[in-house]
Amino acid sequence: MNKLKYIMGFGLSILLSTNNIIAENIFPGVVKPIHDVELSFPIDGTALIRFVDEGDRVEIGSKLLKVDDSLQALEVSRRKLLWNDRTKLDSLNKQNNIIKGLYKSTKNLYEKTGSVSKDELKKLEIRVLSGDGTILGLEQLEKKEKLEYEIARQVLSKYLLNSPIKGIVTNVAIEVGEWVKTGGPVVRIVDNSICYLEVNIEEKYIQRLKLNSEVKISIKSGDLFIDKKAIVTFVSPIADQASGLVLIRAQFDNQDEKIIPGITGEISFVD
Repeated sequence: MNKLKYIMGFGLSILLSTNNIIAENIFPGVVKPIHDVELSFPIDGTALIRFVDEGDRVEIGSKLLKVDDSLQALEVSRRKLLWNDRTKLDSLNKQNNIIKGLYKSTKNLYEKTGSVSKDELKKLEIRVLSGDGTILGLEQLEKKEKLEYEIARQVLSKYLLNSPIKGIVTNVAIEVGEWVKTGGPVVRIVDNSICYLEVNIEEKYIQRLKLNSEVKISIKSGDLFIDKKAIVTFVSPIADQASGLVLIRAQFDNQDEKIIPGITGEISFVD
């Protein structure tokens, strides 16, 4: 009798275990880094200096690649000289101040003694107005030259490629002396200190997930699965029309860089 009870209990435990396996729904996904950027130049030119190689670690603002900027540097110098050249403006200001003084004294004489003609006074007034107009035009030109100088400086800065993120250089597609094309990818940088599992799950499980909520995921590493705690950072507001699945992203810390982006992972739900 005891033996029969044992067999029945053992069979029940197997049945329950089997039911649990069947009830568990596993959804596979892919691990991706928090940042994966391909950088390019907004200008054409010849690669002059290469500051990094594959595998180098960079910080925000680190120099990556420089294109020959000699002509643009000369243009910046030329624009600066034009902007700083106040010779004509200073000379006209001095001349106009003298004419204004002469006009003022002549006007006093005309009003008090009448020893000068009205035509002579008008001529001086016209010279004053003409001088003011010329000076105003030169002041506007000076502002324009300053703007053109700033534009030239901004263009010059485009000849140096800096890293917008911290991370690891995974590819440098240009050698020194090669021609760089506008918009062509030249450097790739990956920041895998934080990663996320991107996975499509059934819509019915979405109700269990909330933004910034914690979930458990499993990441495949070799023949083993590593359990990780992750934070839900994205839940798609729409489902895929073909499959009916909903995209989610679960972000996790990877400061030790043990998890390599591109490998698979999974998230599971038990009904």
